[in-house]
Amino acid sequence: MPQARFIHGAKLFEGDDLVGEAGMEYTQIKLVTSVGLPFGFDVDDVESTSQDSADFTREFVPGLVTRQDCPIQIRFDPHDVAHRDLVDAAEARTLRAFKVELPLIDSTNSTPFSVEWNGYLKLPSVPNIGLGEILNLEGTVKVASTLTITVEAA
Repeated sequence: MPQARFIHGAKLFEGDDLVGEAGMEYTQIKLVTSVGLPFGFDVDDVESTSQDSADFTREFVPGLVTRQDCPIQIRFDPHDVAHRDLVDAAEARTLRAFKVELPLIDSTNSTPFSVEWNGYLKLPSVPNIGLGEILNLEGTVKVASTLTITVEAA
């Protein structure tokens, strides 16, 4: 019978190049409060109806895949170089590697896995800061490649 699993300790990384490039290195983004996984996707419907289609029925084949964006939220620290680099990359519209590492823990083992992809950060708005509030940076990472999923052996 499957055991309940919970996630704690998710890590977000930004690469200095694209996934698979020689010498590419990741920098961990600290103070992550929320990070999504880009597993959802939509497939375009491409009509393939022809004069040979039966029963006056349109026919379709699967088309291109559009992956969902990966939402992120961090407690922004303007003194953190990695946080400033994220904002700079968003402003420069730079395509680079991203990775999320998750330690999945159940009652019998811990099996970490990671998901890597190329993408770019979108920051739709600058947050308002109220008196005594923490500055949260919220945005999404657009998935612009296939995913690489790695599961470590238990």
